[in-house]
Amino acid sequence: MSNRVTAGEVSRHFSDFLTRVHDHRETFVIVRGGEELGRLVPPALPPGMTARGLLDLLQAEWPDAEYARDLERVQEEQSQLPS
Repeated sequence: MSNRVTAGEVSRHFSDFLTRVHDHRETFVIVRGGEELGRLVPPALPPGMTARGLLDLLQAEWPDAEYARDLERVQEEQSQLPS
């Protein structure tokens, strides 16, 4: 559903409208004198990642040995939950 807003309102509160479009995926029809001038719409959602894309990402961004040591250190520092 689109909300109709005036060009003046958008001009005065542009940042707020961008936040609503981005954060809440709202769509706005901008009108002046009853005539539609344009729309503010969220971008299309990106397509899902393919298995090949995931594999490429993991190979390119695989954590180094330091990462594994950091994880072990964090786990050791965690307090034990009571049994």
